[in-house]
Amino acid sequence: MKHRLPISLAVVAAVTGGLAARAADAPGECVLRAVVVDAAARRPLPGAEVMLRLREAQGPINMGIEPEPVARAFTDKEGNVVFSPLSRDESYYAVVRFPGFQATWSEIPCGVGSDGATSIELHEFETISMVQLIADPGHWDGRYVQVVGFLNLEFEGDALYLHREDWKRGLTKNALWVEVDSKRRAPMSRLSREYVILAGVFDGKRHGHGALFSGTLRDVSRCDPWQ
Repeated sequence: MKHRLPISLAVVAAVTGGLAARAADAPGECVLRAVVVDAAARRPLPGAEVMLRLREAQGPINMGIEPEPVARAFTDKEGNVVFSPLSRDESYYAVVRFPGFQATWSEIPCGVGSDGATSIELHEFETISMVQLIADPGHWDGRYVQVVGFLNLEFEGDALYLHREDWKRGLTKNALWVEVDSKRRAPMSRLSREYVILAGVFDGKRHGHGALFSGTLRDVSRCDPWQ
């Protein structure tokens, strides 16, 4: 596997079928078990940093903010990680750090389940310019990318622009439609009308509201302030 950039990025783990858990010895406690894998190669990623963070009741998962984790561990040579003991009454979500990979974030309930670990799938991505996506959408179609741009979130206008001036002038061909579901809108809204670094899947065939944009970014997994 080839790492395109020697950097480590905070991304929230996509959990297939929910993270496996089993009851611990003490009442009201449980153990969370997972294995971090390369989604494409289907092989484990040893040395990935996995952090558990607490989610407030009915509150959004933090995005663009990094609160202190309640637990932290690194995957072993087989990509496995175990957290114990944890309260079964709390709600958790996982954050994974591994160079050159991204994923989506997910709430992780702590409850009774099987003893086997459920996969946390990370996708390799490339950090590129928005100009590359706009100029050659066919080449990047369906690929995981990370780009910097000016984010605007509003009714029928969720988009990432090359520059603030492009947004002011309504130059939508210099922008990508950003697909934001209700779960992600709350944390991302705090960064609207700001420059951000955003990661997701590029769809060169879809052009957003009124087909006005130069492609779509979907399955957004990272949206952080760009300093």
